[in-house]
Amino acid sequence: MIEIKSGIFLSQHVVDGALSRNASSIAPARIVEADGTEPGLPVSDQEFLRRTRQGNRLFQMHVDNQLVSWGWVAGPGTCIGILHDLYLTVPDRAFYIWDCATIPECRGRGYFQMLLDGILSVHRSTSTLALVAVDTRNAASRRALGKAGFRFGFTYISVRTLGLGLFSVAFKGWRVSRAQPWFDRIGR
Repeated sequence: MIEIKSGIFLSQHVVDGALSRNASSIAPARIVEADGTEPGLPVSDQEFLRRTRQGNRLFQMHVDNQLVSWGWVAGPGTCIGILHDLYLTVPDRAFYIWDCATIPECRGRGYFQMLLDGILSVHRSTSTLALVAVDTRNAASRRALGKAGFRFGFTYISVRTLGLGLFSVAFKGWRVSRAQPWFDRIGR
């Protein structure tokens, strides 16, 4: 069996006042850093502990005391598995947003954008660059990331069979080469 996956890498410079335009139209929300799991999160207590011990932080957004959206953040120096055998070590003064979701019945209301704005706001004093990767098939997340100010970096494709990586390439325009060096250059 051959597995082919592709993604898009995006980034945003973190600056004061750069919130998305639609954030103010959303019902009052509360964005907090989680200190444990709660009902509705698709992560076990053990997985939560494993991720936080690796230096990751979980941010949750509640509207009317209901969990509606969440996302993980990896800080500088954290090594993140992007796809198959592709890895990113988060550069100094940067953070990487990953494994985000909005509960199905709340999708399409701008909550993901508001969560992103909250995460960016929390990191404004310590970071200059926000990073994220998204599956090319995830049009809703790509739109929300664009509205939140994230800009296209490059596209990557990875092919593997029987759990073994065959090859990975990255490209932007006509420039194509092995993918891992593209991730290694981020933030340099």
